[in-house]
Amino acid sequence: MLEQINVTLNSIAAVVVILGLCIFFHELGHFIVAKLSRMKVEEFAFGLGPVLAGFRRGETLYSIHWVPFGGFVRIAGMEPGERQVPRGFFSRPRPLQAATIIAGVLMNVVLAVGLFFVVNLWEGMPVEDSRKVFVGSVLKGQPAAQAGLQPGDRLVSADGERYSLWVEHVAPQSPADRAGLTEDSLIMQVEDLLVYTPTDLLLALRELNKPQVWLGIVGPPEEGAMPATLISTLDVPEAILSYEGELTASQAAQLTSQELGASFEPIGTSAVAGYIGARPDTPLKLQVERDGQLLDIAVTPRRVHDRIGKLDPSGRLTTPIAAIGRIGITLRPETRPAKVGEALEAAAIQSVMAVTGVVHMVAATIAGKISPSSVAGPVGIIAMTAEQAKYGWQQVLNLGGVISANLAVINLVPIPPLDGFWLVLIAFEGLTRKSVNHRIELAIRFAGIVIILGLFLGLVAKDVYNLTMFGVP
Repeated sequence: MLEQINVTLNSIAAVVVILGLCIFFHELGHFIVAKLSRMKVEEFAFGLGPVLAGFRRGETLYSIHWVPFGGFVRIAGMEPGERQVPRGFFSRPRPLQAATIIAGVLMNVVLAVGLFFVVNLWEGMPVEDSRKVFVGSVLKGQPAAQAGLQPGDRLVSADGERYSLWVEHVAPQSPADRAGLTEDSLIMQVEDLLVYTPTDLLLALRELNKPQVWLGIVGPPEEGAMPATLISTLDVPEAILSYEGELTASQAAQLTSQELGASFEPIGTSAVAGYIGARPDTPLKLQVERDGQLLDIAVTPRRVHDRIGKLDPSGRLTTPIAAIGRIGITLRPETRPAKVGEALEAAAIQSVMAVTGVVHMVAATIAGKISPSSVAGPVGIIAMTAEQAKYGWQQVLNLGGVISANLAVINLVPIPPLDGFWLVLIAFEGLTRKSVNHRIELAIRFAGIVIILGLFLGLVAKDVYNLTMFGVP
């Protein structure tokens, strides 16, 4: 009972800290630049609802409110019809107006860098060219802990599987080559069947028992962009369909190499997680290395629900909720102690990738390449943060970096009351050299708030329904 209380309190603390930091840094950006621009800042508030505590220093009220989510900076002259306020927002040059707005977005990026930096120092840097997979954390009371898995165990194989479906080499003119597979691409699924290892791949081909199938493929990672997903056609060799021998993991790897012309990289964190996830309530044998000794550990994943990524025949990425297996561990690559400089450089790169990843995802969603059903609302974000807290604060801080990067992009959407609206308004008035009629501005802002409120309520309803029915947003 006491342990469950501690887990609950830790989860609550994680939610408050992460969401509070994201909001505080965003508003702090607006506040600092507004002050530097000599604008009159009437209030700098953290939280929503009734005031819990506050004090006034100079012309600014600094306040903390009861609900630790949300916050705002109240700058004079930003309300419609109140532009002529001395030292108000619109009394300052437009570059300073834009800088004040953009500062909030930039501070979310700065926070993301800071959080990733802490995680990099905490966990260390991945060892280059290492294919080793280690157990990061083990959740008490879950199948992995009950089976005896320990943090630091090196995972050698799962049911004898030692290879993933990340392509290492493709033989010219082979079926794999004609299907469009290239080095560093990933076979994600065979028609509607998700696959994670060569054995999965061959079993799927034999189950479908067709001379030609479509594959869901993830292309090689591109710098600064999301890996492309595509659909291609594979001609299935007759030798695979007619193979009658026992299909062990080593035989599957050999058969894919001989008949498909594709060899694969050693099993990694994503393949291990996917392999376990695809087998709820199914006993597995994990081979791990501990203190130089190989151990076979039997574990049965418990059945839970979560979102899984799948491609439909058109190549559209969907994220349906499905029953999956979980054993209560996190996985990590081989790491080494991080130097401060490299940890900071890596954090900056991670932040840029997180921001560009959100941009590409939004663009792909608008273009219809990604289903919008996977978008999490505020309740979903809270639930994910609380869940990560069970596995340790490294996971929480890493998720916080991703959330902060997401907020940086979302705030640039040009809908009131988001920052993007103010940037569009400033740019419009700069080009036309006249102010927008305050009645028109008020109507636009009201419409924007209605849209945002509608989206908010819709996402909350979706998250609450999914959490109630499936335990996942």
